[in-house]
Amino acid sequence: MKISARTHRMSPLDHSPEALRWALKMTGLSQKEFALKCGISPSHVSEILGGTRNAKPALLRSMSRALNCPIVVLQAKLSAEQNQLTPAAKGQIEKTSDVGALRLRA
Repeated sequence: MKISARTHRMSPLDHSPEALRWALKMTGLSQKEFALKCGISPSHVSEILGGTRNAKPALLRSMSRALNCPIVVLQAKLSAEQNQLTPAAKGQIEKTSDVGALRLRA
């Protein structure tokens, strides 16, 4: 049975392949060295860097430790559209007179 490589980018991803490639380049680690530090195979790293495989939160934590960088650097960023509150959520937020603080309604 032939196993084919993953070729299509996944969406949505929990990580940013571009940020991960940048962080890996900054450390000077090879993909093989990085894979060993994370406890995964080099092919798994390659697929994650290519965006054809997702790096779930537990793996992102391991990767951030291996790269000595905050996990937020590696996480996927929400687009402006994804970052918008839904009308229901907007209805749950009420401005208070406390120096512009926000409070959730019960």
